[in-house]
Amino acid sequence: MRFTFLLISFLLLSVYSFSQDEVILEKVRETKQMEYNFAFSEGLKLKMLGNPVEASVQFSKCLQLRAQQAAPYYELGSLALALNDIPLAEEYSRKAVDLNPENEWYRFLLIQIVLKSNKHLEAADLYEGLQKQFPAKPEYLIAEIDLRIKAKEYKTAKKKLKELEKTVGYGAHIAMRKRDIFLLEGKESKAIKELRKLANSNPDEIEYRGILAEMLVEYGKDEEALAEYESIKSANSGNPIVYFSLGQYYMDKGERHKAIEEFKTGFKSKQVNAEIKTSVFLELLKSDNSSNGKQELSEDLESLLDVLYETDNGHPGVDAMYGDYLYDKQEIEEAEKIYLRVVEQNPGNFMAWQNLLFIQNSQMDFRMMYELADKAVKAFPNQSLFYLFKGIGASGLEKYQVAVDALKKGARLNPNNPDLTKQFYTTLGDAYYRLGNFKESFLNFDLLLLLDSDNVVVLNNYSYYLSVLNRDLDKALKMISKCIEIEPDNSTYLDTEAWVLFRLKEYDKALKAIEKAIDNEQDIVSGEVWEHYGDILHRSASLEKSMKMWKKAKEAGGASQKIDEKIRTGRIDE
Repeated sequence: MRFTFLLISFLLLSVYSFSQDEVILEKVRETKQMEYNFAFSEGLKLKMLGNPVEASVQFSKCLQLRAQQAAPYYELGSLALALNDIPLAEEYSRKAVDLNPENEWYRFLLIQIVLKSNKHLEAADLYEGLQKQFPAKPEYLIAEIDLRIKAKEYKTAKKKLKELEKTVGYGAHIAMRKRDIFLLEGKESKAIKELRKLANSNPDEIEYRGILAEMLVEYGKDEEALAEYESIKSANSGNPIVYFSLGQYYMDKGERHKAIEEFKTGFKSKQVNAEIKTSVFLELLKSDNSSNGKQELSEDLESLLDVLYETDNGHPGVDAMYGDYLYDKQEIEEAEKIYLRVVEQNPGNFMAWQNLLFIQNSQMDFRMMYELADKAVKAFPNQSLFYLFKGIGASGLEKYQVAVDALKKGARLNPNNPDLTKQFYTTLGDAYYRLGNFKESFLNFDLLLLLDSDNVVVLNNYSYYLSVLNRDLDKALKMISKCIEIEPDNSTYLDTEAWVLFRLKEYDKALKAIEKAIDNEQDIVSGEVWEHYGDILHRSASLEKSMKMWKKAKEAGGASQKIDEKIRTGRIDE
């Protein structure tokens, strides 16, 4: 009896111990699963946050906890691919597929990776497996066929195309691939036959007949190609694409006039996007320029551009193109109207701003120049040219400090363009002079003359300003003498020379210079020149004659504010 009790006690103790172990193991498994779930969740989060390295650490931790789980391998493969570590990506991806071969996305990732290594056949085999697993997805079969073609497995690709045709029916997806295979095999006639079959099977799809026509042209079957184009045209006369195709055909054949006429018909249609038309036009222009070496429109392109503008004016690209055309033809007023519309619709059109401002400069419209340049510098804050125009416009409006501020900024932005630098020095010199800052004014003139010692405009202005201030007269005479050497009959320069000589009290020489200036000017002598003549005559003791000249100055307009006093008193203030 005692033995039996001990045996029962032992059995009970064993059962109890075994139960305890099971509980402990279950808790360990639960803990591992929780750690795995946490690590996997953290990995996904880090991946989404764009931290692939830390994400990889978490997915690797998952594998330490549960080595036979496919998901961490898939994620690690995806991360390695993103980091362009193709060998490591392939290793992880293959492991994921091995552990779970039925998972569609695991195999799809492996396909992407092996394609990175140009393993087209393996990728095709993988697509084949996916297509068998998911027969309702023909895209996998199409992808396989494309890879078979790339791998030059033409026979297999043709067989697969038959399978695809049974599944989804005949269409461009079949015909185009057959065409490609035939061409790769050097069987052009079969490729043409396949395209003809496609076109005849889809009579309403002019695109297919157009592709056939293009291929016929490519392989020298011009008469057959033209017949196809004419067939398209008669069946689809209202479709503008027909005329673009015919236009291109005639261009390729060198029959330019016929091509332009077809393009004109196409350009008249509002169904065709204006961008397509401008693209076609620019290609024609490029061809035109390369053949004749000129940068101007031929008559037939001018007529085509007129059609484009009549149909699509208001479109920024078309307006800009037509504005440039009118600008080059010097039809300034019409170009100006169009450019104003262009910059309103598209402030980012640099050329339109530039040409528009050059137009204002040629018209001496300083107010419009200033207003437009102010808008242009906001659209292009780093373009020095627009600050130059703003400065010129501001000077013309007598906003000299505004001019100086704009010109100084523009000069700092100038990208080592010497011609632009000269303009900045010249305009800054004039603006500073008007502000009474003669030091900065003359500094800018001196800098300009270092770059361009024969700049007659600055030589004249600088000389005249010195004569007005009655300072550095020898320098002034030297500069204006250089102007006269370069342009001996220029009345403006002769007048300045006369005034410098007047300041030097060389009245006889001054009288000769001013009389020559007046003789050259004839009927358009300014009031300022008549006044100078009167002053010189006065110093030459020709008082009666000087009075006549002062009166002429007043009648002509443009004389100084002292002209009335000179006429009233008959003398010049010292």
